[in-house]
Amino acid sequence: MGKLKGEFASFLNIKPILAGTREGTITLLDKARGSKNAIKKLIDKIGEVGNNLKDKVLGIAHCNALERAEYIKKEAAKRYNFRDIIIVETAGISTVYANEGGVILAF
Repeated sequence: MGKLKGEFASFLNIKPILAGTREGTITLLDKARGSKNAIKKLIDKIGEVGNNLKDKVLGIAHCNALERAEYIKKEAAKRYNFRDIIIVETAGISTVYANEGGVILAF
């Protein structure tokens, strides 16, 4: 996202929902207005893109957002049948992608 688009999105409180591609790049999957709507959409995306979830572990990495990560864990456990759900803090490059208050899901 360019600087101007980023500033405009920030002004309107638009939160991007990003995803990794098979090629190893990051792409815009969706966007939402406000953090609460972004989290709801993020949890919905699990069901849209995931399969065989009962055999998988949901990893939730957070960047100084433990409450947000715990909320996602609770809601994902209600809706999906993961083998396990773990929460960790971001480290290294994932901290850059998540940014302060962000979360990253992997399954």
